Amino acid sequence: NAGGLIVELGFISNDAELAAFNSKYWSAAKAVAQVIIEHEKRA
Repeated sequence: NAGGLIVELGFISNDAELAAFNSKYWSAAKAVAQVIIEHEKRA
């Protein structure tokens, strides 16, 4: 039984916010992945 997940990390409304998000993209992706991994370990 497959599920799905949509993760919204913020709302980008201008170039400065986009630049800030892009500079931390991999950090955010790794953090989200770690939460999913920990959740699956407990499931």
